[in-house]
Amino acid sequence: MALGNWFKDIGWDKVTSAAPALLERAKGLWSRVTGDTAPAPASAPAPEEKSPAAPGTELAAALDVRVGPLERRVKRLEEEARASFEVVHSMADQHSRLVKALDRVIARTQLLQRICLALGAAIALVVVVLVVVLAR
Repeated sequence: MALGNWFKDIGWDKVTSAAPALLERAKGLWSRVTGDTAPAPASAPAPEEKSPAAPGTELAAALDVRVGPLERRVKRLEEEARASFEVVHSMADQHSRLVKALDRVIARTQLLQRICLALGAAIALVVVVLVVVLAR
């Protein structure tokens, strides 16, 4: 019985009502992350900086030396962010499935409680009938 009381303390109505909103927010976040193509603007200005005359070529080369590693780092961070958002998306999906499964478990448990109550009442009725029959 203690396990049943523990499940009642969770507040499943709040969990189930929050699950669809959580899933929609995760999907929106996922679509924003996967639809974002930030590396293209970062690499576009670099060729324009190389076009100045001879005095600017040294500056452009110095900028390329500094910008190259930064672009690689940004790309790596974007990949890590996408991977993180994949995990969040997967967790939101699993959470949604878990809530649905728990709803089924709760419904089955309630059905079993009703069956047990009916069986207990039937056994009590049989005992009463036996006592009355044997008492005659």
